[in-house]
Amino acid sequence: MKKILFLFMSVFVLTGCAHGRWERLMTLKSLGSEQKDISAYIEEQDAKFEALLAAVRGDALKKYVGSEAIKALYGEPIYVKSVDRQGGIQKEWLYRYATQFFDSEKVYLYFDREDSLVDWIINGGS
Repeated sequence: MKKILFLFMSVFVLTGCAHGRWERLMTLKSLGSEQKDISAYIEEQDAKFEALLAAVRGDALKKYVGSEAIKALYGEPIYVKSVDRQGGIQKEWLYRYATQFFDSEKVYLYFDREDSLVDWIINGGS
């Protein structure tokens, strides 16, 4: 009887210990999954930026005149702001690699009030 009671108490105690660790293990597992998702997102954004660079260098960007078409192909820009440029207000969109802030090439796209692409600039890089 003592052995059965000891066995029952041991299982009860060990189950309680495992529960606390189980929550921590599940937290680590979900963190690992999030890291994979973040890495996949960064790779996707960088691939879209490289496609945009190729389009700008190949002068193929002219066929995408609207901002929505460009956004659908190359994703959301890093930022959008209004600038006074060429005698009027234009929207400036910035694209760059997702994790390279300073030494990366940057593409600036400029849109008029009708959201039509009017100009672009490649800046930076090594």
